[in-house]
Amino acid sequence: MKKLIYLIVLILILGLVLTGCELLSNISQVPATNQSGISYLTKGGSGPFPLYAGQDMLVGNVLVWNDDEELCVRYELNQDALDEGWLLTETHIAVAYVLDGIPQTKTGNPIPGQFPYGDDNLGGKESYQECIPFEEIEGGIECDVELYIAAHAVIQKLEPVSEECLVSGAGSDNVLLLTEDSGNLGYPVGYTAAYQTYLGTTNLSVLAWEHTSWVDVPGAQWIGSACETEDTDNNTWRLFTRSFNLPDNAVNISGSLTMNCDNAEEVYLNDEFVGDGSPAIVYGASPPSGPAHGWSTVEGPWDVSSLLMAGSNELWTMTRNYGWAGGYTGNPTGLAYKLCYEYDLVTEESAWAGTGEGTIQFPGKNWATYFIYTVEPVLLETLIVDSAAMAGSDSGSVLEEGKCYKFKVIGTWTNRVFESVDAEYASPDNWTTYSDGPGLPGTWDIRLLELQINNGFVDWGDYDSGHTYYYLDFAATGNTVNFRVFDGDPGTNTLIPGWYGDNLGSLTVEIYLVP
Repeated sequence: MKKLIYLIVLILILGLVLTGCELLSNISQVPATNQSGISYLTKGGSGPFPLYAGQDMLVGNVLVWNDDEELCVRYELNQDALDEGWLLTETHIAVAYVLDGIPQTKTGNPIPGQFPYGDDNLGGKESYQECIPFEEIEGGIECDVELYIAAHAVIQKLEPVSEECLVSGAGSDNVLLLTEDSGNLGYPVGYTAAYQTYLGTTNLSVLAWEHTSWVDVPGAQWIGSACETEDTDNNTWRLFTRSFNLPDNAVNISGSLTMNCDNAEEVYLNDEFVGDGSPAIVYGASPPSGPAHGWSTVEGPWDVSSLLMAGSNELWTMTRNYGWAGGYTGNPTGLAYKLCYEYDLVTEESAWAGTGEGTIQFPGKNWATYFIYTVEPVLLETLIVDSAAMAGSDSGSVLEEGKCYKFKVIGTWTNRVFESVDAEYASPDNWTTYSDGPGLPGTWDIRLLELQINNGFVDWGDYDSGHTYYYLDFAATGNTVNFRVFDGDPGTNTLIPGWYGDNLGSLTVEIYLVP
């Protein structure tokens, strides 16, 4: 009887051609993908999202993906940027369900320093990855959720600068001649501490008269406050100061200092003690006994790497000449030094991930950008629903109440009268024509032969020539879920066991969790 009725219906619809097939939304057009071993319902908004530095320099990409627990963000510099020496030194990431959830000023400029994720001390990396638990993202979770993501980075490249040296010479230093304090023998007038500023008139250094016994510092010249030593009969001090600059963008600075003096010196760099000319002493009532004269041995090299800095530097050297009634040829004084250093010049750029052409900018006046990511549902399991099985198939997973799930149905099965059937539609001529159900309104209910969820009918959407359909709004109740092909009386929701005998084939159902 069933087959006879179907034949009558077949005659009624012969020649009827349904056209205007409508494409499914994007969610049904994008194939399932695998990333990091995770299966997804759609590719969603995973990008890659271009990473631009200085507004228009493409330096890499930001990739985004998720599983059922975490959202992962990965920065990758491209080969062109790496070839130029660029590396990541900082990353700052903010994720929110609304744009206002990303830290911004009142005018809408983002504040990367307040972004809750990232690393501001990478030290130079080609890539960086961080995964953020969904439970930490404020704003709640909804089905088909879109996330606002701001991904900022700082990139740097280093250019090594060859060794440079400062050497003593005519005019290299300011020098102040200091006499002995008669009330405090062994110390110059105005002495309070080794690196205090002394009062007096400074002059540019001049070349000193050189004694043949002095041990030279290679490349440096002997300097003094005068060519011929002043006041050789008494203890005298000479304060040499030299200011110099390193580039403001100098990093990884290293350096060393070598020095010689007649008779003794004490050295500070940027107010930090470097060394002295032991065993000769700069301060004290009388010279030490024995081989006290510093000019017989070059001091150093002293490692001053930790004392040198980008920008302004100052070298401060106090020297002492012991009094002796020998005249300037018998009791000369002088200072010779070489300060060598090298460093890297760092170039730094701010970078933001965006969408290239049509990039979404923050409402503020700067060029900072953000992008929108669609959370990717995660495959939980795959079911095979036998069209001839009246009980259908139950999921092996319990679908938790309060969480969001999506179902994807793929394939066709065969009914002996209406040869081809999918989750919603049927065709008597191998899909040249098709209808929603096996009959026209007024004959058989259009819901006949459809795929049910938990014994209920659902709308699987417009016809898809690939026979792939989605149900996006399932409300889980903390139980398993059942799928079955309905073959019976839709009006009473009554199955007719005998009608299942002419059904052949199955549908594939994929169950996805929306994190």
